[in-house]
Amino acid sequence: MELPRQPVVLLSGDRHYTELSLKSLRSGKVLYEFMTSGLTHNTPVGLPNRYRIAGRAGENNFGQIELDWQDDRVIVDFVALSANRDRKLYALRANIGLEP
Repeated sequence: MELPRQPVVLLSGDRHYTELSLKSLRSGKVLYEFMTSGLTHNTPVGLPNRYRIAGRAGENNFGQIELDWQDDRVIVDFVALSANRDRKLYALRANIGLEP
């Protein structure tokens, strides 16, 4: 399977915790995985993940992605919030260049 030139964002869940992972491939392409799950259940300890760049919050949570489309790039804000929305568990901004 040929990946696009721009970074790829994978949305996943069903692990009962949250984390954001980033893997740079030898080809220069980048993969982000934003995993959130556990509005009603959680696991206090996540699995080992050497690509984790944020998160590993083991409490009830949900994820939110905000996109700011600009001429030659998109700003992506990955935000994990507590299930009752009283605080951010983590937030990370990615500035992704768009190629023609």
